[in-house]
Amino acid sequence: MQNKEIRLASRPAGMPTLDNFNTVDTVVPQPKDGEVLVRTLYISVDPYLRGRMREGRSYAKHGSLFVTRPSLQHYVATRAELDQRSGEVLQMIANDDLKLRIYKTYPLAEAQQAHRDLEGRKTTGKLLLIP
Repeated sequence: MQNKEIRLASRPAGMPTLDNFNTVDTVVPQPKDGEVLVRTLYISVDPYLRGRMREGRSYAKHGSLFVTRPSLQHYVATRAELDQRSGEVLQMIANDDLKLRIYKTYPLAEAQQAHRDLEGRKTTGKLLLIP
């Protein structure tokens, strides 16, 4: 299974730009006995993370930047299980049993504007960044 990671390449000076991040394609190994594979579908990237990208004192271990906000994820080990679980979610949406409130979708190149909208409290739902 392939995974696309967005990594912090350098600490931003001011507003983050695409130059502060890089994208890396990685291979996800099959889980071993006693391990689970977590597929994260969406994460909430909030303005507080900007402070976590700065150099200096932090309650986080030096060199670590991690997302601690709620996320939608499921534990899957096979493609068949992923297909089944995602099919259930999509069916809930189709049946109108699950309501999605997406404020706006941004291309990844407009991540800076998405960040400004979050900071400026201009949003009323989720923002999606599309690679």
